[in-house]
Amino acid sequence: MYIGRDQSSKGYDCLWLDCTGGSGLSTQAIGHAPKDRTQMAFVFKGGGGSLFHSAFFYNNADDTWQRHMDGEENGTLQPFARVTLKRK
Repeated sequence: MYIGRDQSSKGYDCLWLDCTGGSGLSTQAIGHAPKDRTQMAFVFKGGGGSLFHSAFFYNNADDTWQRHMDGEENGTLQPFARVTLKRK
């Protein structure tokens, strides 16, 4: 996964490398998130209009990141995974 700043929107772009098939990179592998001081909430657009959300939330109190991954079906988020990232 690579995260970069999008100069035109002032937000962030995320290239998800496990979304590459034999045909190379596709736009489905790139998510976009608005600028925010405490989170990066990326949305990836899949085939057939499907959406996948991958959000990172920073907790300053304990210097950790929470990562929430959710599929979206009919406008409702369906939890896929929850991960806590902490420095050693």
